[in-house]
Amino acid sequence: MLQLPIFISKKGTRVVRAMDLYRALELPIAQYSVLLRKWLKGVYEFQDGGIRKPENMRDFARRKTGEPLVEDYYLTLELAKQICLQSNSKHKLKYARYLKAVMRKEGSDRRNALRQMQSLLHLVKALSKVSNQICCERRHAEVYKRRHGGRFDGWWDYRKKLLGIDKAKFRRQAHTKGDKDQAKTNLSLRNFLLHQDPAELIRVGIVDWFMAHGKNPDYALSMAQLGKDLALLLKVEVEDDCQPKWKEQHSLFAGAVQGDLWPLAG
Repeated sequence: MLQLPIFISKKGTRVVRAMDLYRALELPIAQYSVLLRKWLKGVYEFQDGGIRKPENMRDFARRKTGEPLVEDYYLTLELAKQICLQSNSKHKLKYARYLKAVMRKEGSDRRNALRQMQSLLHLVKALSKVSNQICCERRHAEVYKRRHGGRFDGWWDYRKKLLGIDKAKFRRQAHTKGDKDQAKTNLSLRNFLLHQDPAELIRVGIVDWFMAHGKNPDYALSMAQLGKDLALLLKVEVEDDCQPKWKEQHSLFAGAVQGDLWPLAG
């Protein structure tokens, strides 16, 4: 079975080249131009339920070959599969099944990406509460302790290096912004960020959550940055639900804090 290369377009769509597909199907070379035009003018039943002709820039796109007399096109996997099934090639079932398998995997990847995004959005929402942030930090600390023989030695240095957070740097930023009171006040780092950069607390909480579940630091940091970007885009407000005043105002509506967060671990 001749290999059929698959490419990814600028829009992220997986495609094959018509010329490669033609060679793989081992169709007569002399009929390439005629069959190519027939492919693009044929009528097919697509996954969306429509029975129609292929559309330019939707199902196929012209590919520059550098040779004026040689035509080539990028074809979506769905169109390529339909072409295989309608061809007279003895290899048509092999390539149709191959393209179907790639399409199925692509669909699975998209569903997984969607589920990951939904989970991340849920996590961002849960970590808008300070109590959940503290919960994640404690879980992360427990994992660190187990990995270091039941000791917390080096925890704060490790955490500072992992998160890239420097309290002195944030104080300098606050001073630069003209918030001299915040720059001078001896607040905890969490309370300081709550006033200066609330979305950073969500980023920190996401790092803690993923590290507590055994993810590698690079993955945790990249997901955390994405989570912070989402929080800023959606204008998520961070609530200090550990304060007595907040509890009084929300006591009738607030559910179990950890219950919002830890089902994601499943």
